[in-house]
Amino acid sequence: MLGDGHFSNSSIMISCDKRHTEVVNDVTYLIKSIGLHPQYRYKQPDKRCITSKIKEGNGLDIIATSLNFIKIARENNWMGFHGKTFKVPEVILKSPKSVIREFIKGLFEADGTVDSSDVSFSTKDLNFAKQIQILLLVFGIECKLSHDYNKHYNKYYYKLHLRRAGTDIFY
Repeated sequence: MLGDGHFSNSSIMISCDKRHTEVVNDVTYLIKSIGLHPQYRYKQPDKRCITSKIKEGNGLDIIATSLNFIKIARENNWMGFHGKTFKVPEVILKSPKSVIREFIKGLFEADGTVDSSDVSFSTKDLNFAKQIQILLLVFGIECKLSHDYNKHYNKYYYKLHLRRAGTDIFY
């Protein structure tokens, strides 16, 4: 949910790339395992977009409606008045390193980037970026925090850059 997930007043939605069938199957399985019934909305190709997932029509939203789940999300501070709360859940902070590792892995799969210079993670919330930076330090991974202004959304986005040694540990 903290990566490519969205909350509404009555449902959750997780955006995927339909070409990544293992991710689609995992999300579907998780939704079913908590007693919800997933619905699928396939994105139509949109040649105006620069994002390849939408441009080529590979986007898939997996949606599950549940007022009870939304109630649980609010009670556990996973979502606020305007959607998801960008904060590492308390249950993750109290978990063993193996669970924290999978949490970080999921975040980087959703909002991470690999390019010729480094591996990075991007978020619109500064405090969330700092929390992830601390979680990475648990594994001995140092990273640099930077920010860029996004004119389209009229806000700053924060990026954690793993250096070479950190990238090797992360791998």
